[in-house]
Amino acid sequence: MECPRHGHTRATYIEDGHGLLVKGLREPREDQDPLWLFSRFDPAEVRVVGEVVTTRGRMTFGKGDRDGSVEVEADYTFVCPLIKAKPGAEEVTRTIVRREGR
Repeated sequence: MECPRHGHTRATYIEDGHGLLVKGLREPREDQDPLWLFSRFDPAEVRVVGEVVTTRGRMTFGKGDRDGSVEVEADYTFVCPLIKAKPGAEEVTRTIVRREGR
């Protein structure tokens, strides 16, 4: 698998997935963008309504390519209820975000 935006290969993440994630969260930039793993919304544009985000999906695991390693696959869909962040806004829109990872 590779990052859809930047082409990082699966092998790159096997070697240093945690390090790349930490770098992307601490110093996000185009070549280490954490948004291919996480979603965020601009609070000036929308806000989440309520406290419930519906989640559906699955996670599986199996023997990895190297001795003692585990390969984890995840496929999840999140449904977030959003409302425009402007006075008087009442229409709630469901936004669907899908994340696949390996």
